Amino acid sequence: MFIYNDSGTLKAEKATASSASKTCDGIVLGSQSAGLNFGGYGSGGIDRNTEEYDGSSWSASNNLGTYGRATCGGGSQTAGLRVGGADNYDTPLNRTEEYNGTSWSNGGNLITKRSYAGACGTQIEALTFGGLAEDEATTLDSSESYDGSSWASVDSLLTARRYVGGNGSLAAGLAVAGQGGSSLKSTEEYA
Repeated sequence: MFIYNDSGTLKAEKATASSASKTCDGIVLGSQSAGLNFGGYGSGGIDRNTEEYDGSSWSASNNLGTYGRATCGGGSQTAGLRVGGADNYDTPLNRTEEYNGTSWSNGGNLITKRSYAGACGTQIEALTFGGLAEDEATTLDSSESYDGSSWASVDSLLTARRYVGGNGSLAAGLAVAGQGGSSLKSTEEYA
């Protein structure tokens, strides 16, 4: 993990997650002093591991309820959200799991199964968008909002994309880059 200052200059290299062989195919969210890492692909295949970061080191926490990679999420270390992802066969999922700082519980299922999607927001006000559809061939432009219990369809992206970055909130979200028919460098705003 690298820590950068506001101008983008490298300040320090920090501790390595205890699942050092894990790819960042899961999700990392939170802050420099309270991070959360979950899911992904490790040396043993897809995992359910959850790790918390305290600003200097990683520690193991309770596992996700289901295996998952190619997932997205939002929230914080004490109120995290895991959205969608893929199973061992790379099939997109409609799963949502909520983290309370100690353990994971089931949330409302997505309307559309998706992996490699983007997300932003909190555990009770989230947005997910784009991704790879259940047929594993179609790139999605659809978006869904989450109210802490269920998902609803909302305005679609202008450009379908997967491997998309997400940032911001439900009221002011960003879909950044990704891949459609080719690599995308565009950013879309959700308001």
